[in-house]
Amino acid sequence: MRRVIMSILFVLVLCACVNAVPHPYENYELDTTGDLETTYDDIRMAYTVLARAEEEYYPWSIISMATMQAPAVVDARINMRADFQFWTEAEKAQQRKEQFGLFIDDTIVINLILSSDREVSRGYRYVDVEDRDSKIDRIVLETDNGRRYLSELAISFEPEWVNEMWFCENVVVFPRYDNGAEIIRKDTEWIKIWVFAGMNRIFFQFDFD
Repeated sequence: MRRVIMSILFVLVLCACVNAVPHPYENYELDTTGDLETTYDDIRMAYTVLARAEEEYYPWSIISMATMQAPAVVDARINMRADFQFWTEAEKAQQRKEQFGLFIDDTIVINLILSSDREVSRGYRYVDVEDRDSKIDRIVLETDNGRRYLSELAISFEPEWVNEMWFCENVVVFPRYDNGAEIIRKDTEWIKIWVFAGMNRIFFQFDFD
């Protein structure tokens, strides 16, 4: 988690308010030789955006981010692990089938790393979606055509206290299809992931190139 948090700070410095990402379902090419860990980090960061707020971020902090598990991200991760662990081509193909079944074929999966404001009491309740005492009421995906979809599943990792803030990584799952039609179409310009806690909310906007 500490490595992920350092990545957040790195993104914050380099990307600022940039929210443009490649369209997740367009064709892509990935390096399969060389430093595949760096390749994976670069692809993952290309699909990562920072939190935005209409007025204020409280009870969260600006150091919150969302990463879309696009096909390119999943493939880059598989290539990295296959190279490191000496997978056979058959093993690699099997892993790709399983990973795409989990993250791509029927779902839109977003990794949310939420961080709490330093001033909020019991900030862990605003970053851990799955905790029974969580203050987070709902997470919603909104498209540019005004359609909204409630998350189908949310899994949270253990929150961590770092630099006087609570951090927690959450895996949030939405449907990929609505009555047989893709939610993210070829002409979709953007989606937003909204996080609600009472009358507080922030969002993560993915603008597609």
